[in-house]
Amino acid sequence: MFDQLVCRVMFHQLRYEGIFTPPSEQGTLVFPGNLGMFEWGGISVDPDRQVAIANPMALPFVSKLIPRGPG
Repeated sequence: MFDQLVCRVMFHQLRYEGIFTPPSEQGTLVFPGNLGMFEWGGISVDPDRQVAIANPMALPFVSKLIPRGPG
């Protein structure tokens, strides 16, 4: 229960306006994350039925801009 609460609080603190939300100083939720969407090493193919089955990886991450210091 605690983990779910922490995730909800973090989600509401981050900026998210869809998959093309640019990074911000406040922090931006990027979903799907930079790991891509499919784990190609785990793909299975059935050539008879012409079906490919892959494991989706929809992991979010947080992108945050840090302002430059003087100079």
